[in-house]
Amino acid sequence: MGEVAKINMSLRTLAIFALVASASASFTWDSCGTKLDRLKTSNVKGEGSFTAGSKVTITASGDTYLHAPLESGAWQVRIYELGMSKETSTSVGDLMSALKFLDAKNTTFEVTVSFTLPAKQASGDFNANLVAVDQAKADYMCLDIKYNYTSTDTLALGNISATGCKSDTDCHAGGDMSGYCKANGDCHCSEPFFSTTGSTCKLSCCPKPDGKTCTVACCRDDADCQVSGDKGAYCKSPKSTLHTTPGNGQCRCSAGFAGTTSCEKAELPASLLAVASRSSTVGGVAHCTKDSDCPSSYCQNGVCHACGDECCTKDSDCPGSYCANDPTKMPPYTCHGSTKNAFAVAMNAPAGEITMFADKCSPIGTQCTGTKADPTGSCCKGNFCKYYQPAPGNLCQGCFNCKCPDGSGPGAVDDPNKCIDSQGDRCDYQSEC
Repeated sequence: MGEVAKINMSLRTLAIFALVASASASFTWDSCGTKLDRLKTSNVKGEGSFTAGSKVTITASGDTYLHAPLESGAWQVRIYELGMSKETSTSVGDLMSALKFLDAKNTTFEVTVSFTLPAKQASGDFNANLVAVDQAKADYMCLDIKYNYTSTDTLALGNISATGCKSDTDCHAGGDMSGYCKANGDCHCSEPFFSTTGSTCKLSCCPKPDGKTCTVACCRDDADCQVSGDKGAYCKSPKSTLHTTPGNGQCRCSAGFAGTTSCEKAELPASLLAVASRSSTVGGVAHCTKDSDCPSSYCQNGVCHACGDECCTKDSDCPGSYCANDPTKMPPYTCHGSTKNAFAVAMNAPAGEITMFADKCSPIGTQCTGTKADPTGSCCKGNFCKYYQPAPGNLCQGCFNCKCPDGSGPGAVDDPNKCIDSQGDRCDYQSEC
């Protein structure tokens, strides 16, 4: 073999090893904290091989927003694998040892933690959730470190595609027109309906969440609403384009059917079926063919512009509610609030005739309606509605914020008895209601 050929082969071998090493060490990160976090992360570095059984070191740095001196604290990393019902690995440590302030006034920080990666049990797609709390159980930081064991399975020279997004357009490919590409090459997606795959935003909700692979309820398309026989039903899908408005992920059912993420046969008294039909198309239709289908708006590409199927010009367009068209508003006008009790309002029906509607409530993580005077709104007991957030952020949240010393626990729940830490012990909680 000639010297040139040997050199070319050596360079090719080195390139393969370099590419494999680069791919195995790749990860993306995102903040899962709130504006109240004491440590605001702006940069994350990783050291080590992102392979099963390897120990990796994550270093996060940024600015501090301290409210009181740090006396003690703890950090925790829980690793979840897509397809598994619970975390597959948990690591904990002393925050005082992991945290280092980078200036005399403690305005910048660096946190360094190490943990071992678990073996693949299902999909090979992992999320390492890093959280830290101080002595008062105040949230110091929350980061999601996402990685996988699949990127190097089929790695070959000359057949390596770049991962991650390059522009906002990449993040729009799955129908999330509000998604955008972050500086770290990961898509920031519109929660709760969309989640990132790294290179785009993908619809992650489903009609019947199992609490494992899917945790948020929604209809994704018309087929989800029609599966039980309602062929006239359609879905207000969260997906959108440049020419359409995203929906709330709920079905619009035909007369005789009812439901939110699917349309089931409704056993309603005959006297109420006419009202049910009107309530399922409050304010017009989402699939319009002409401007007259859209009170106070116009038909654009088959959809009522800016008001979907909630358009109105007068109160009679909104059974069980009213048209919010006072002088402080600008068209297009929409029907106010929820119409879920329109049957009782319109017909003054006995309570027993509308039990199937009165008993329904929105569980944690689903969209809701509420007011300052009635924060529970349409949510189930033990929850409050984030009515002040624009859709799709108007979600039900548990009233009881678990405060487990080691940073574990389920977060906000609807029953304080559910505040259990990773060791099975009861935790303190803070009531938000």
